[in-house]
This record gives sequence, structure tokens and C-alpha cells, in this order.
Amino acid sequence: MIATKVTAAKPAKQQTPRATKAKTTKPSAAIPALPAARILRLTQLLAFVDYCAVGAMRTVLPYYLRSLGGAGKHVGGLETAYGVGQIVGAIACGRLSDSRGRKLVLLLSFAGAAVGYAVAGAGVAYGSLLLLLASRLPVGLAKQTVTASRAVASDLTPPDASRSAALARLFAGCSLGYAVGPYFGGRLVDHVGHTSPVPALLCAVVFVLLIPVTASLLPETATLSSSAAARVPKATAAPSPESTKRRRRELLLLVGCTLPEASLIIFSSTTLALLAHQLGWPASRLGLYNSAWGLMSGGASLFLWPWLLRSGLVSDLAALLVGAASLGLASAALAASPTAEVLWACLILGTVAVGLLRTLPASLATKAAAPSRRGEVLGRLDAAGSACRVIAPAITGLLIDAAGLQAAFAAQAILCFVGIAILRVWAAAPEQVA
Repeated sequence: MIATKVTAAKPAKQQTPRATKAKTTKPSAAIPALPAARILRLTQLLAFVDYCAVGAMRTVLPYYLRSLGGAGKHVGGLETAYGVGQIVGAIACGRLSDSRGRKLVLLLSFAGAAVGYAVAGAGVAYGSLLLLLASRLPVGLAKQTVTASRAVASDLTPPDASRSAALARLFAGCSLGYAVGPYFGGRLVDHVGHTSPVPALLCAVVFVLLIPVTASLLPETATLSSSAAARVPKATAAPSPESTKRRRRELLLLVGCTLPEASLIIFSSTTLALLAHQLGWPASRLGLYNSAWGLMSGGASLFLWPWLLRSGLVSDLAALLVGAASLGLASAALAASPTAEVLWACLILGTVAVGLLRTLPASLATKAAAPSRRGEVLGRLDAAGSACRVIAPAITGLLIDAAGLQAAFAAQAILCFVGIAILRVWAAAPEQVA
């Protein structure tokens, strides 16, 4: 009888990630190191190509809008349609990745982007501003590559520094892709003209090609069976006190991570551009600043942060607090003295902030959640960020009109330091076993 048990246990260790993870709380321990490493590299490559196309399209869209006679309200309409789609899609696709798999969500993301960019190309070809605006909705709803990719990385790594390092490298791929894509998008527009649908259609083709690559090469990593089982009690019984406390702790973490993220969004989307305009910078100098910021943060996320986190010199929470404090200090410095010298001096602080703030919240959230709810908590995290992209710039604009640009930088600093305080409260709260 004992011999039978041993014989049955051996093949279980050699099962695929999906089958093995349903029986263990540490799915990465059951996944062979080499295949897991290949899956992570493939996921990073998919994210890089994805963000190259996204960055290119981001550069192309304003020219399309101008060629179709769009006004300022239409620029806002593009971002609002995309942002609202992102909020809804992040929550829905996060849960879908838990119940149906990460691979399906990635395929839907690529298909949604292909459809949206093809509609944008059709809008330009037929001279329809309405089609161009409508094209942002399917992209926003389905484009959840980051949520699904983070979930894949979390599935394949244990809840320690390895996960943080993997997520940092994933962000590096996104960051470098977003640094490369706009350059090629701009060159393409210069070559074919502002009224040509070719750039949008080429971006659509990129996403069409990503679909068979993902379908054929990327295995499923989610614990689908355990996810389905975990959801049955929720529909038939009231949540336990332990579950309620765990959810409250998750909410604390969400709020603590979202406030510094809102500050980062305000800086990158609103206050940086307005300060550059106030300083009389030409577009090329602002582009140089953004490119330097993107390349430095991508390089740090690819090499420095993974090494630092793996070394054990700092914990995930300590590194996240450093990122929030860096952005808070940079914002406070610009609130006190909004000059070109201070702005360039803050580039290092900004590099530290963006790499850590865009990596470690996902790591902490997935470590605190049950494996069957990783997609859900990542979806909520991304939905909160998307909500900030819709709401924060508008509120900041009102604040600048009422109190000036320095007040907006001061508000950024306050968001960061309030977020730090909430994260400390979260860390001090007793952890509930998921």
C-alpha cells in the first residue's frame, strides 16, 4: 500500500503547471525551472511587442485626429473612451483570467487591439471622426495585456523575491517597448503622411500576428480547477470574518498603492508638460526628457531592481515605500522651485519611482491573495490605475486653474506621503491566511 502511494506521487510532480497547481499552494514549485523561464521570456517578449505597437499608435492618433478636424474635446473623448473601457475591462478580464485562463485573456487583448486599430484605420480611410473615436472603446475593453501578463508571472514564481524580479523584468519590457514604439510611429507618419491609414493597419497586423504566436507557444498557467472550486462557497454562504478582514486588508493595499500611482499619472500626463511649456521648452526637449526617463527606468527594471530584490537587501514593501518617497520628494522639490535645473535633477528620483511603483504593487497584491484570485486582484489594481488616468488629470487641471502649477506639484507630494502612511498601516495589520 505504501509503495502504491509513492508510485502515484512521482508522476504528479511531472504534470503540467495547470494540473499540478490545482493541488498545491505553491504552483511554481511544481513547474520545471527551464520551461517556466521560457514562458516568462515569451511573456516579456509579447509585452514588449505589444507596447511597441501601442506606443506607435499613441504617436499616430493625434495626427489622425487633426487630419479629421478634431478639436480639444475630441482629444478628451479619445482618452475617456479608452479609460472607461480599461476600468470595465480590467475588472472583468481579471476575473475571467482566474476562471478561464490567462491565455484566453491575452488572446482577447490582442484581438480587441487588432479590431480597434483596424476601425481607426477605416475611420481615417473614410474620413470618419466618429469611427476614430469609437475605435478606442474595443481597445480599452479588451486590452488587458498587463493584467494577464502579470498573472502569468505570478503563476510561475513563488511568493518571494523571484516574483518581484520577474514582474520588474516584465515592466522593463513594457517600458522599453513604449520607448521604441513612438519613434517608429512618428517616422512612419512622416513617411506615409498624416491622412494614411497604413500606420493604424500595420499596428493591427502586429496584434493579429501575436494571436497565433500566443495560441501555439504559450501554455496555460492558471489554476482553473481550484479557481472554480473556490468560487462555489461565495454564492452559497456568507463570507467568514477571516475573509472579510482579508478583503479589508486588500483594500488598504489597493488604496495605498493607488495614491502614489495617481501622483505619477498626474506628473507624466499633466504637470510635466505644463512645466515644460512654462519653461519655454521646445517639443524636442520634452521628448528628450521623456525618452531619457523611459530608457533609464526600463534599464533599471531590467537589471538593477531584479538584482536588488533577489539579493534580499530590501523587501518588496521597503522598495515600494522608497519609490513613493522618491516621487513625493521630487514633487515637493518642484512645488518649491519649478525650474529646469530642479526638473533635470529630479530625473533620477523619477527613474526610481516609476520602476518601483509600476512593479511592486502587483507583487504585493498577488502574494497577499489566494492563487485562485490573482487575476481578480490584479484586475482591480489595473482598474484603479485606469480610473486615475480618467479622473486625476481633469481634477489637476481645475486645481492648476485655481491655485497654479506649484499647487499641483504639492498635491502630488501629498498623495505620495498619504499612500506611504496607508501602506504602513497595511503592513502593521495582522495578515490573514488566504
